[in-house]
Amino acid sequence: MKDAIIPYNIIETFGQLENVYEVRLMSYVIAKAQSVLKMTNKNWTDINLQYALDNSIMRVTFPARYLLDKGSTNYHCIKKAFSLADKRITYEKNDNYYHLHIIAFPEFRKAGKNKLITFVIHREIWHALIDFVKGYRLVSLPIMMTLQSTYSVVMYLICSQQTRPITYSIMRLREITNTLDKRAYARNSNFFAKVLDVAKAELDKKAPYSFDYTADRTGKGGAYHTVTIIPRTTHNQPTDQPERTDNLERQRVRLDSNVVDYLVFNFDFTTQEIEPLEGIIARLGDWQEQIQRLADIKTTIRARRIDNAKAYVIGTLRRMA
Repeated sequence: MKDAIIPYNIIETFGQLENVYEVRLMSYVIAKAQSVLKMTNKNWTDINLQYALDNSIMRVTFPARYLLDKGSTNYHCIKKAFSLADKRITYEKNDNYYHLHIIAFPEFRKAGKNKLITFVIHREIWHALIDFVKGYRLVSLPIMMTLQSTYSVVMYLICSQQTRPITYSIMRLREITNTLDKRAYARNSNFFAKVLDVAKAELDKKAPYSFDYTADRTGKGGAYHTVTIIPRTTHNQPTDQPERTDNLERQRVRLDSNVVDYLVFNFDFTTQEIEPLEGIIARLGDWQEQIQRLADIKTTIRARRIDNAKAYVIGTLRRMA
């Protein structure tokens, strides 16, 4: 899966997250936001937002098991992810100040034997998630979803694909990790042991990027005032649930998830094969009408006993353009 391009100013938003289930749900929000980046230039500075914003909201639906650890069936944990609806992204654009809920209307839904997560993203969220003016990080979402500490996630975002040391005031680093007002981290020694050391240990084991750090005092024996994060690579090989990675990849397609699933399960399309057809399919009507047109094509394939169904679908859709 391609690395996600995450605005640097969103790192502080990740610091708000309270558990790994929120992190994993946020990963799906990020993955869906990436669907518009195919309509941009190489520097991600000129993005055709009309491609993303023709509707005021976007619904995202995926199997609930992808929020769980590999092999887990404890669906009671799913509700921990829904507190993401209480978290907000704060950003400024064109002299306007925004304080937006990340998601709305999260649901855990049973559809026959399937257990699904569904939620809504408002179109204004796209502005925040593809605003790269203050820089960005390239991050593997599947790797991020394997991390068990939210502090590890924040530090992974800071260090991913970085080579130069980054110096923060200790207060700023506490803001980013959302530990500024937490009593358990009031002492610097506790902050180092319970936040930085914990994150460093997990990244050393699981991620391709980790870090070392140094802390500087004000004068001999004075209080710590700055922390320098020293990113480094590890020898870890990325591992995750292959199905979850494939499902994240599908979020790059901006069509309704029902349409994407129809193409995948009826014609064996991959994400890369669907993407060039997005614009054509989107003009066929709403998602129900899109599936009906695809079903009509499937009926023709069966009636004519066409061997290469995928090629026939592609050819038929392109003739509709």
